[in-house]
Amino acid sequence: MFQGKPTNPETQIFIGDLSPAVVEPDLYALASTVGEVVYIRILRHFQTKESLGFAFVAFNTKEQAQKARAILNGYKLKDSHIRVARFCKERDPEANLFVSELPEQVTAKDLEDLLGKYGPIVSSKVSYDKNLNSNKYGYVQFEKKEDAFQVINASLEIFGKKIQVVKFLPASQRENIHNKNNLYIRGFDETMKAEKLVEIFGKFGEIQSHALISNRDFKGTLRYFAYVSYKVQENASVAIENLNNKEDFGIQWTVVLHQSKAVRKAKLLVEYRKKVDEWKRKNLFIKGFPQALTEQQLKEICQDYGTVSSVKIMKLENIQYQDSKPVQTLISKGCGFVCFETSESASAAFNGLKNKKIEGETLSVFFWKPREELVRNLNAMKMKRMQAQMMQYGMLYPQIPTRAAFRGRASRAMPPTAVLPKPPEVKLPFDLNTFSSASVDVQKRMLGECLYPMVLDKSNKKIAGKITGMLLEIDPNTLLKMVQSPGEVTTKVQEAIEVLRKAWKDNTELLTMLSDA
Repeated sequence: MFQGKPTNPETQIFIGDLSPAVVEPDLYALASTVGEVVYIRILRHFQTKESLGFAFVAFNTKEQAQKARAILNGYKLKDSHIRVARFCKERDPEANLFVSELPEQVTAKDLEDLLGKYGPIVSSKVSYDKNLNSNKYGYVQFEKKEDAFQVINASLEIFGKKIQVVKFLPASQRENIHNKNNLYIRGFDETMKAEKLVEIFGKFGEIQSHALISNRDFKGTLRYFAYVSYKVQENASVAIENLNNKEDFGIQWTVVLHQSKAVRKAKLLVEYRKKVDEWKRKNLFIKGFPQALTEQQLKEICQDYGTVSSVKIMKLENIQYQDSKPVQTLISKGCGFVCFETSESASAAFNGLKNKKIEGETLSVFFWKPREELVRNLNAMKMKRMQAQMMQYGMLYPQIPTRAAFRGRASRAMPPTAVLPKPPEVKLPFDLNTFSSASVDVQKRMLGECLYPMVLDKSNKKIAGKITGMLLEIDPNTLLKMVQSPGEVTTKVQEAIEVLRKAWKDNTELLTMLSDA
């Protein structure tokens, strides 16, 4: 449909924040309402073919591209507000602004209407959460840094509310510059306002930026928190000293230095690994005791070796019927965990409880290990067992008989067995792990790209696409096995041609498409 890639950047636009469900026909239907579309490309992952969330669209004229950017920026397309920007290969990072304290109803078009008078804007965006509620902040990229500096120095209001505009900084620079003067604050509720927040924390020093945020966690609970950045590092330290873990203004404050998500995750990972190492020395897994044994009784048995921190017996859900009504009960699995306060006590219990009998039942005791380590050890054990069995039956490194072994056996020799040629192996253009983890739609797209050349080889250009679509109706896992066996593909293509021949028997024009197949 489109004749090559466009070369004039002034007729092109960039579209970002696309929903994964958006495909090229969706963009064409939207963009063609503004002007004549001559080129569309959604960028996709080279293996999974999933959308990367952005695209390029070219129009016939420069005016149409400008109109599309003005009208479509912030447009809601399949549960996502798209970001439409002018196409340019280089942007000035000094001309990028961060805008906060926005009213909830502000859109990207409102931002451009307010700030466009200071100079040409390349792109603008308002941030939204997963429920498409405004996060009350956004970004504006100017063409020139001089225009951006005018906005920073200006006092701006939108819908009667004062907004805050600062120079945008990448995450790495924010971490390095503001990690000592930027505070993370929580403990308050929905009654907290930005003016009150500034009043409370302004008494500790001059504030250069602040943000009041609310969102829902994975349980659906609404959380309120804020960020305050001081110009002087010492002021942030004073605020932490005066408010953190203290009650003031009727609020139980939590005030700490802000850390990026990557830093927090790294610290939590280090702490978790330390706990795992400690649990591996102090925690025992015990199995083989009677089902009637209670956690208190198990604790009393283990206390002979040292102080016990916790006891947990694993149980199964069991449903019994009483008076025709189901009653849920828990039944012991005969195994559980015992954690000691010291590793010495755990070692003593490991040696003392091993092979000990309780009511005729022999105990088995092991030191606790995390699930991933257990799975790794189990897989290694299975592999060793498999290799031992293969060695036993001569499947690994088989011995080749010498000529002497065949002397005198000619009369008893069996006739030579015909060796059948191996079917050619089909090299798949994608990774099997990537295929198995992809959605059904993506799997079909991956299989279709692999299947089409094979179908084309056994048919012709006129019907290859039709037959490929017919074959894609097959279950992806079944189709994957078929793609790896060219003979099965040939059979299916021939069956599809016969189906089409019967369906088109009364249409001479369509039957001519099968003439070369």
